[in-house]
Amino acid sequence: MGANSLATGMSAASVDAALEIARLPDLSPELLALVEETLLFIGKRDGAVSMRAVQAGVGDRLTSERLETVFFALTQAGVLTRWKRDQRGYAFDQYHVDPNRLRQIIRDVTVVRHVLALVEEQQAGRIELIATLPDNLPLDPEIRRTIPSLAAALHRLITEAEKELIILNPFFESTGFEHLETALLEAARRGVTIVIVSSMLSEPASINYRVIKNFIRQALAEALIERFKFYEYRSTEGDKDPSLHAKVIISDRRIAYIGSANLTEYGLTHNLEIGILSEGSHLQQLQSVVQAIVQSSAELLDKFFGQSTCQGLNGMNEKNRDSVRRLTSRCSRPASPAAELRRLAHLGQSQ
Repeated sequence: MGANSLATGMSAASVDAALEIARLPDLSPELLALVEETLLFIGKRDGAVSMRAVQAGVGDRLTSERLETVFFALTQAGVLTRWKRDQRGYAFDQYHVDPNRLRQIIRDVTVVRHVLALVEEQQAGRIELIATLPDNLPLDPEIRRTIPSLAAALHRLITEAEKELIILNPFFESTGFEHLETALLEAARRGVTIVIVSSMLSEPASINYRVIKNFIRQALAEALIERFKFYEYRSTEGDKDPSLHAKVIISDRRIAYIGSANLTEYGLTHNLEIGILSEGSHLQQLQSVVQAIVQSSAELLDKFFGQSTCQGLNGMNEKNRDSVRRLTSRCSRPASPAAELRRLAHLGQSQ
C-alpha cells in the first residue's frame, strides 16, 4: 500500500512502526522531533546514518535501548534501509534515510499517540453527574441544564440494557416504582435478566414486600417472571436488622449508577438526590462487590407464592403455571391420571 497517512491508510509495517514508537514511554514529542531532525541532518550531511551518530546527536536524553527500538521500527517500515557495502553483506550500522517516509511516519506517530491517549481515557472510565434538584436550589441555571435528571437517567439505563440488570435498592414504594416498572418489563421482553436485591422482602407487612409482590403479579400476567430474580439481603452480624443501604444499578456489567436515591417518588422527583453514572474497567471491582452481596442474600421468590397461589395454578395459563413451578419449590406438578393409576398399582403390589 505504501507509506500513506493514517487518514488515507497505512501499510501494516507502517502501522506497526508507528505503534512501536508511539508506545515508547520516554520519547516525548520534543525528543521525537529531535530524533527526526538529527536523522535528516546526518543523512543529508554524510549520505548515511548510524545509531552511534544519532546517539551522539540526541545525547543522554534517549537511551541506546530506546534508540535501537526506533531504528528497528523505522527499518521495518522502510524508512531506513541498511546499506550494502560489498559482497560480504550489510554494514550493520549504516542506513539510508528516506526523508519523505520519515516525515510521514513521524506525523503518524503523533496521530497514533493521540488515539492511544483517547483509548486510555475511555478505559479509565467516564463519569457523569445526575441529580434530583429542587426548583428552589440557588444553582446557576447554566450549570443546572448540564445535569441530567436522575429519574430520566435511570430510565435510560434500564431501556438501554441488553443482557443483565442488577438493582440494589433498600426501599421501594408503589408510586416511585411505577416510574421504572414499564421499562423493567420491556427489558424483560428483550430477554434481559433482572436481579433485584432489597431488604424486608420476607416481611408481608413491609412496603417493599407489597410493591414487589404486585410487580411479580404483573410479570406473571405477562409471562415474564422467568426473567426476574428477587433477593433479600440479610445482615450476617448476629440478630441486627438488615443493613443494606447501597443504591446501585449495573447494566450489562458496563455502566453503573451509584447514588443516594431510593426508587421512591420522593427519591426520584422531590428530594435533593445526587448520583453518578460511571463506566470503565474499574467497574469490575463494583461488579465483584455486588455479586458478593447477591451471593450472601436469600432468593425469595417462594415467599411471594404461598399455598393459595399453588392452589390457584389451575386458573393460570400453561406457560405461567410452568413458570411458577420452576421458580418456586412450593408447587409440585399434579400427577396425570395414568401416572396416578401406575402409582396405585405399584402400591398394591408392594403390600
